[in-house]
Parts: sequence; structure tokens; C-alpha cells
Amino acid sequence: MKILLTLFLSISALTVSAQDVYHYVIGARAGNPLGATYKTFLGRYTGYEVIAGVNYSYEENGFAVTGLYQYNYPLFYFTNIYAGAGMTMGAADKFIFHLDMQIGIEYTIQNFPLQLAVDYKPIYAPFNKALGSNGFGFYEYGLSIRYVIR
Repeated sequence: MKILLTLFLSISALTVSAQDVYHYVIGARAGNPLGATYKTFLGRYTGYEVIAGVNYSYEENGFAVTGLYQYNYPLFYFTNIYAGAGMTMGAADKFIFHLDMQIGIEYTIQNFPLQLAVDYKPIYAPFNKALGSNGFGFYEYGLSIRYVIR
């Protein structure tokens, strides 16, 4: 029993919410969309992310802005998993609009203002004929490198 209690307390001490590690991050995102990313918190575990850049999938080549509401869950020290939903709007040779879902993992480097994040972002684009009759796209993913503003 003492061993289980010690293990539980050790893991609890290592678990830190994302807001305890940083408040704002800004950086670059490689993937789709390719561009800049900004993330901040609204509460202890909830926040939003804005991605602005070039969208190059499903015959939607052009500039787009994505807004995502996220729930962040501390996995272990300086590492969080997050999931959320939002939408994308933009302009290309036609209007870009789709609903987004997102799941990812981020690691904030201790004592250094840098964060690495990997995410997967499937979409639902009801007006995009390139996706077929169902409108679902499963090929949006990204790697973000962000500067931490505590």
C-alpha cells in the first residue's frame, strides 16, 4: 500500500497542466495548412489556437485561417495531449470553408522557451466536390515549432 501511495504521489507531482508551463505560444507550422500558429489559454485546461497560412489540399489552394477551441490534458511533465474542434475560412480560386477536428501532442522544453507539437486534423467540407459526396478529408496533419511566452 505504501508503494502504491508513493507511486501515485510521484506521478501527481510530475503532472502539470499546460497553463502552468506556458500561457502563450507563437510559431511556425509545417503541414497542411502551412503557416503561422498562435495558441493561448482561456482556463486551466481550455484554450484556442489560430492557424493562418497556405491551404493546399482538396483543390483548395489559397490562404486560409483556422480557429480551434481545444481541451488540453497533461500527460506527464511538460507533455500535453489536446483535442478540439473549430472551422477554417479562406480564399483561393473559390471560397474555402470547412469544419475541423484536431488531436495532438505537444512537448514544452524545460528551461528553454521552445515547444514542439504534432497534430492530426481531419475536416468536413460540405461544399468541396473534390472530397466526394460525403465531404470528409483525412489528410491534414502538422508539425509546429513554437516560441513559449510564459
